[in-house]
Amino acid sequence: MTRRFSFVLPNTDWWRIPLAFPDSRAMAIDRLIDDRFPNVDYAAQLRHEVRQELTEQTTNAARLGGVVMAFFLMTNEEHPISANMTCYDLTGLMALPDELDPTVILAEYVGDKDLAESLPSLGEGMMPDEVRSAINSSTVDDSDDSEALGTRAHKSETAIYDLRNRFMNRPDIIEELDRLATEVNDLDSDKEWIRVETHGMLSYRTHYVIEGNDHFGEDTPKIPSLQIHYLQVIPHFGLLQTTFSTPLIQLQEFWFSLFDAIVATFRSGAPEVEEFMAAPQEVRHG
Repeated sequence: MTRRFSFVLPNTDWWRIPLAFPDSRAMAIDRLIDDRFPNVDYAAQLRHEVRQELTEQTTNAARLGGVVMAFFLMTNEEHPISANMTCYDLTGLMALPDELDPTVILAEYVGDKDLAESLPSLGEGMMPDEVRSAINSSTVDDSDDSEALGTRAHKSETAIYDLRNRFMNRPDIIEELDRLATEVNDLDSDKEWIRVETHGMLSYRTHYVIEGNDHFGEDTPKIPSLQIHYLQVIPHFGLLQTTFSTPLIQLQEFWFSLFDAIVATFRSGAPEVEEFMAAPQEVRHG
């Protein structure tokens, strides 16, 4: 049976790019560029650079388990406002056994003891070793002091190092592990998972700010960005991670409200727009 999920975006300033097939990605990128950038001689180089960058981003995301990306692009009083989101199919990426309830992994990973205790216990050997190792390295005690955070970072770094040695022949996995290692090095108290219950959907959110990089050259300004991650289980689909990123860090509370509402619309199968209209409207007029 084909696993599908859907979600609702609040307005027409969002552009979706499906990641499963290269042709679909290319068509969606072309539509975005044609709409946002004039097809004239003086903009040809810009169009080429944007297409190249989007192609690289979407290809890498698809390789790492991404199933869809979306870009938010609008201008308010001549000031650009932008953000992007990527949804990762963790159930498919981990190849979880059908008998394993992904909510168990979610509860253990985010450290929600109440949720974990409300679920049936797993039988011996039910959880894959790689998943159990990742969970054990990502959880800490109730304390969130600097010592506990340092212990968590050390455990995570050790687990990533061990996995790196196991997958030396898989450059795609090595690349993702290096990305995770960078996040671990930035570990701070803002990365605690917060339980979010919005519009009837349970999810968990964490956020932090990352520094800019040299992607566009050493002489270009390095713009930091706000990273907001969500984890949730979609019934009949599985465990999903959604990552949002935006350079407009000062609008953090607005982004929380907007992204919480988007994540609340996630469902398996096709969307029923009437059911979700409350969430986009609330964000639009909030």
